[in-house]
Amino acid sequence: TIVLHDPFPDPSGMEALLRRSPSPSELITEGDDESSDDSELADLDEDDFEELMAARKKESQEKLLQLLGDIGEDMAPPDNVLFVCKLNPVTQDDDLELIFSRFDKILSCEIIRDRLTGESLCYGFIEFASREGCE
Repeated sequence: TIVLHDPFPDPSGMEALLRRSPSPSELITEGDDESSDDSELADLDEDDFEELMAARKKESQEKLLQLLGDIGEDMAPPDNVLFVCKLNPVTQDDDLELIFSRFDKILSCEIIRDRLTGESLCYGFIEFASREGCE
């Protein structure tokens, strides 16, 4: 952190606790060398570049979700749960269960609804007894 101007007096003994803030030129030389990344990116063809950027985006999104506590490092979706989307707004849980029960025994079936209105958000989850039913 670089403090440009601090109008408030420091408490006595504070100087001994704080080290000198680095100058901006020190920060630049200590930081990551972004110019080497740029030269590596320039050597990539368009497909490799897009693949690299997609991988970096996925990695940053995963890190963000981990920081927010939304996912753990080893968290993965269950193999026996199917996500169903683009449902008709009038479709009910029982209808969905009836349609998908021919594939395997269903443990739970839920259409996600708006908390306030109770209207369908047009997607849901079906939990099968086994992974094979989900495939």
